[in-house]
Amino acid sequence: MAAESRISTPSTVRRRLKALDRIPIERFNRAYMIPALHEAGMALAAHGQDFTFDASMLTKEELPACPVATIVKLIGNKWKLLIIRNLLGGTQRFNEMRRTIPGISQKVLTDNLRELEHDELIVRKVYAEVPPRVEYSLSEMGTTLKPVFDSMQAWGENYQAIVRGE
Repeated sequence: MAAESRISTPSTVRRRLKALDRIPIERFNRAYMIPALHEAGMALAAHGQDFTFDASMLTKEELPACPVATIVKLIGNKWKLLIIRNLLGGTQRFNEMRRTIPGISQKVLTDNLRELEHDELIVRKVYAEVPPRVEYSLSEMGTTLKPVFDSMQAWGENYQAIVRGE
């Protein structure tokens, strides 16, 4: 019974969601927003109303106007670049990825994998086995980054050759 009293009514949820619309996007904290939207969906479902939680609801407003800034926002740290580089070679498990990316901690790898999954660039597949097996691979959208990475690799090889005097 106590759990039922915490469920908001649909009108309360809609009022809260409208209030969130008035907050500047820079002040949104994803760690807060995802549970808040999940709670809203659960409250509406409890009252027989549909509410679809879509991860892209959080990113549409956050996308920069500049396409280059968009890609930097999505994959612009060294860890995400190395994770995607690895996954371009095929599906990998967590520990395999950790071994092939020198210096990455378990927490940093976990956080970056979650962000890439949220941005729909990778897919996380959990197998119902004991012990549990989890594999990561590029999503359809993630595979479209291949030409970008091919260009980056060619540029990097050219730069290395110039610096080495080859």
